[in-house]
Amino acid sequence: MKAQHLDSALTRSADDFAFSEERRLLYVAMTRAKEKVWFTYSGGGSSFIKELKDDGYPVIVKSR
Repeated sequence: MKAQHLDSALTRSADDFAFSEERRLLYVAMTRAKEKVWFTYSGGGSSFIKELKDDGYPVIVKSR
């Protein structure tokens, strides 16, 4: 990926929707996967993972 594309993917947009750029990147990762998608996160959890679980997607959460 060229540096200019990476820079534009990580900079803020004018969207008012919370975490809109992060959500787009998550969507791209999910739609490019062939069979499975693995996400890792730290801290108290991920609002994106919670949304997927709440919407009935087959999400398996493993803790350390």
